[in-house]
Order: sequence, then structure tokens, then C-alpha cells
Amino acid sequence: MTGTLVVWDFDWSLFEENSDTIIFKQLSPYLFQQQRERAGKEQWTDLMASLLVALHQEGISRKRLEDFLDGLKLEPEMIQSLLLSKSKGAKHIILSDSNTIFIDKCLKASGVLDVFELVRTNPAQFDSEGCLRVTRLTPQSNPHNCALCNVNICKGKEMKSYLKGKEDFDRMIYVGDSKNDLCPSLLLRSQDIVLARSGFSLVPLLKAAKENDQLKASVIEWQDPKHLQRIFEQLFEH
Repeated sequence: MTGTLVVWDFDWSLFEENSDTIIFKQLSPYLFQQQRERAGKEQWTDLMASLLVALHQEGISRKRLEDFLDGLKLEPEMIQSLLLSKSKGAKHIILSDSNTIFIDKCLKASGVLDVFELVRTNPAQFDSEGCLRVTRLTPQSNPHNCALCNVNICKGKEMKSYLKGKEDFDRMIYVGDSKNDLCPSLLLRSQDIVLARSGFSLVPLLKAAKENDQLKASVIEWQDPKHLQRIFEQLFEH
């Protein structure tokens, strides 16, 4: 047994926004409206890929997009929670439905990129013309077949892949907010903890899972970064 592993969702968990929507909200109100109208009708990662191409066609250059992304930072309380837990020997990974460019930029701008051992999310890169291209982490040609997760990523599968071959952790902490965080939460043990954000979809799903004896881990709800920081201070006080 060895220490604590903290597994983070990104949007509305580690990062105090939805990184997939904020860029359109700020850079293209028209595409933001398109995103809202098309959400639920198209697979989300595919929709993001299409909208990012449209953003480039609107004249948003790579530099302008990167400059905007460089301004997206974690809240100070989140940074302190990361640094405190790391100082106590905790290891950190991210499992996210965002993309590699968004997350990498945010972590670098916040000075915490080296805190994380692994970031598993949708691959993204700029092409030769400066257009940001995003693809699904799990391609349609090789589905993960998990009924609980979005088709582009099974967070439970990714968490198990990270843990494979490693010595068991004394404790695992999962920080999440949405239905896509249910699958990995159900894999946790009785000594583990789910830190579920209040007011988001994960909380009622966990309550139902607990009532059906599907969830072994304990659940602690948190309201905002300041509240989460206080919880981290309690969890890592020794």
C-alpha cells in the first residue's frame, strides 16, 4: 500500500468553468449559440471539432486562441489544494472530456503542470494553418462499450489502465461533478472518497448508487474552490 491518489475531472472540478464553452462564449457569440443549439444532437467531441474549425474560419488565429487559453488559470484555492496534497506525497492524474491543448495551457499558466503524472483526455493539436484539431480519445472504430460513459472516453477504463501494475494506494480520492464521473466512482473501495460537487449531476447519481449498494466509497459534497480547499486541509492534515 502506498499513499494517496487524487483523480481529477477537469471542467467544473479542477477548473472553475467549462473549458469547451468558455472559448466560444468569449471569442464568438455566434458559435457559442450554435454550440448551445447543437448540444445533445451531436456527439460532443465531434461538435467541438466542428466548432473549432468554424472558429478558425471566422479569423481567430492560433496566436489569438493561444493567448486566450494562456489566460485561463485555476483558482488560487485549487492550486493550494494541489500543492498541499502533493507536499504530503499524494499523486495526481486528470481524466477529462476536454482536450490536451486546453488542459496543458491551463496547467502551465497556473504553474502546476508538474503536479500531474497523467492527463487522459481528447487529443488536440494545431495543424499547419493554425486550426486547432480535436479528435476523440476513444475512436469510433474501437469503442469502449461502457454504458455509463460518453463514447469518446471511459474514465473507469482509463483509471484502471493507470492503476494496472502499480502497488495499491492506501486511499484514492476522486474529484468530479458530472455523470461521466460515475463509472470511475463505482470502482472505488470502501476506504476511498468521492468529492462530488454540489448542484451538479454526479451527486444524485451517487446517492442512487449508494442506495442500490453499487457504491462502496464515501461521498463528500463541496460547493466551491474555497470549500474544497478546506476539505483538502482536513484530508491531508497529517
